[in-house]
Amino acid sequence: MEPDIIQEFEILETGSKFISKNANQFGEKYQKKFIAVHGEKLVAVDDKFDEVLIKLKEKKLNPSFVIIEYIPGKGEIVLY
Repeated sequence: MEPDIIQEFEILETGSKFISKNANQFGEKYQKKFIAVHGEKLVAVDDKFDEVLIKLKEKKLNPSFVIIEYIPGKGEIVLY
């Protein structure tokens, strides 16, 4: 693998840990919203997935290397 790809996978892993560590805070603050995390940084939040993608494009971030999660509202069940 190329060094850039390895670095991006490490950023994804860091982002995943960041989301887990802050799950309660995100759950309270961003109910019914999509969040995008790159490394240990929240880079976009919006009600609409498409708008999150637009914000990532504006920041010149490749969505393939950003974790995008939907934060359900209280009592809401999301099936994957």
